[in-house]
Amino acid sequence: MSNRSVLIIEDSKDQALLIQHDLKKYFVNDEIKIFESGGQALASLNEAKDLPKLIILDLNLGEEQGLDFLESLRQHDELKDVPVIVMSATDEKRDVIDAYKKGGTAFIPKSANQSEHLLTVIQQLGAAGRIR
Repeated sequence: MSNRSVLIIEDSKDQALLIQHDLKKYFVNDEIKIFESGGQALASLNEAKDLPKLIILDLNLGEEQGLDFLESLRQHDELKDVPVIVMSATDEKRDVIDAYKKGGTAFIPKSANQSEHLLTVIQQLGAAGRIR
């Protein structure tokens, strides 16, 4: 399936736009959708005709936790294999472990060099055939 979407779930508009800018370097022809909450993203996924090729998920979404979204996502058979890159302002060991336990594909701390880390992970997922 070509031209499938990439989802960003991020409650900070500035951060979402920065991630979107980075993703456009790799996903030139794909639609990049931004959601402020996991609930909005799940509602969109339930109505979507095609599965997203990748999801970028903020760990802390205001009153909502990104891990709750991730756990809900992984309960849907058709969505369980969609790669999810979890991003967070914290890189505490417990958060990283929890992100992987709940089904995260990769964890990237938000930092000055997050763009480089994000593109490296995306390239690795692409090379491994996880992103098509």
